[in-house]
Amino acid sequence: MLECAVLPSRVRKLRIYGKAALYQSLAKVELPATKCLELHISSNTEGYPNVIASLNRIFTSAQWSDNELLHDSVGSRVALPRCGVSRGLTVATAIDADTIIELIQMLPRLTELRLSYCVLSAIRTDISIPEPGAHQPIEPFDTRIQRLECCLSRENRPPELEIQLVRFLLLKIPTLTKLVATTVSRQAIDSFINEYVQWYPHLSRVDLEFY
Repeated sequence: MLECAVLPSRVRKLRIYGKAALYQSLAKVELPATKCLELHISSNTEGYPNVIASLNRIFTSAQWSDNELLHDSVGSRVALPRCGVSRGLTVATAIDADTIIELIQMLPRLTELRLSYCVLSAIRTDISIPEPGAHQPIEPFDTRIQRLECCLSRENRPPELEIQLVRFLLLKIPTLTKLVATTVSRQAIDSFINEYVQWYPHLSRVDLEFY
């Protein structure tokens, strides 16, 4: 029935709620051009092995979408959108630190990334940080992110791990101007910026907000 639906050519915001089966059908439909695309998956994807591919087709075909939101209940391995033109993305589901790093690298034109629930139980990615003034400074991501909002999980994680992740992202995102985070010690981040700003001047432009 969706394939036969008559849809407007443009809408300001397109918000879709449904189960995994709906998104497999939506992947075959040409959606209206929209400034903001929100996809909410209301149940898990068990029994729908191609739902991630379907979501990626939807994101990729989205016309001039400035902001995209993906909400699911799959777990920490979120269905990653592979849309290179995305400029704003909100992930309103549990997501692990490795997936965050993947998202940043997969979406080079992204300017805003909002993460509603970040799980830090384990990190496979090397997030080590060089000593101040090291001969080989850390290599930045190819990204345009200016605003990063990260709600860190309070469960099953050492506080040192979340501080390390925030420090790593601060150095790896030279375009960053706003960082909003939860549960992180502001004093720890402030002292880190003061120590590293001489070698990473972009740190002086970052506005920090913790709550």
